[in-house]
Amino acid sequence: MGDLFAATCGASEQLAPGAVLLRGFAAPIDAALEHRDEALDYALGFGRGLDDARGDEFVGMYVNELTQDFGAEGRAAVRELLRRAEDVGAYEAGVRVEFLE
Repeated sequence: MGDLFAATCGASEQLAPGAVLLRGFAAPIDAALEHRDEALDYALGFGRGLDDARGDEFVGMYVNELTQDFGAEGRAAVRELLRRAEDVGAYEAGVRVEFLE
């Protein structure tokens, strides 16, 4: 999903101690959508024998309008996922989610 990465709070003074910043870059996804054939050819080099149709389906799961900006529905889904994880004790302290625009 673009260059998706997580960085601990030392990366930004704006984050509270112990916070995690999760950020996806839209530029690589924009480029892949604008140059779909070239992006697919590149991705298939890592596809371990996937044919073009299955490779296109796989790439489409990660290179799409939702991975560019998943909007209010996606933000709600992230909050719900984290709430459920907290409910089952997946982590010690609650998580406060902030989305940077």
